[in-house]
Amino acid sequence: MRRTMICLVSLVAGLTMMFAGPASAAFSISKADVSAAMITPADLGGGWKRMTVPKNSDTDIQGCGANSSTTSVGQRFSVSRTFQYRASPLMVTEDVSTFTTVAAAKADMTKGIKTLQGCTSVTIDGQVWQIVRVSMPSVGDQRVRYQMSGTILTAKAGAVPVLAFFVVSRHGRHEITSTMFVAGALSPADKSVVAAASIRVGRLSTAKLAGALPR
Repeated sequence: MRRTMICLVSLVAGLTMMFAGPASAAFSISKADVSAAMITPADLGGGWKRMTVPKNSDTDIQGCGANSSTTSVGQRFSVSRTFQYRASPLMVTEDVSTFTTVAAAKADMTKGIKTLQGCTSVTIDGQVWQIVRVSMPSVGDQRVRYQMSGTILTAKAGAVPVLAFFVVSRHGRHEITSTMFVAGALSPADKSVVAAASIRVGRLSTAKLAGALPR
């Protein structure tokens, strides 16, 4: 199960890079400031806990700009967190990329949206995943939400289906990516619950950061 979780988190890290690349420059807001404004297990509700995962991974992601080497102009740093619900394969990640200016953050997010425009699939460790843009209620200065579905290969269970939703929003110079994903077979009703929960987490992440940090 832990290997499954690590693969999923690595996937999310790769997808986040479509919207934000390596950091540069410097300015007054610190990583500590951003970290203090991010969601916590208490924000998500009972049963959620922080999860520590390796920073580096050999996960191979191809297509949709996932392996682009383009540097995000004006990005200062990013801070990430991962949460797991009890011992289940239901997880949430939050990644905040902070830029030196509002204009730089807006340009970077717009570039990310254009990168995924018209993209219908991405290959992860040889497995083809479907990706589609889905509706997202208004939140922050910009927002977009995508649904992904595919499989990951595990030693014990073989091919395991995964459903993921990731929301990218922007508050001024801060770009926020929140992802909810779950491994295992799901009923249509369960999929609807996960989809609705991804909207709630996206709104929560953006609102909490907006309430704590200047644009």
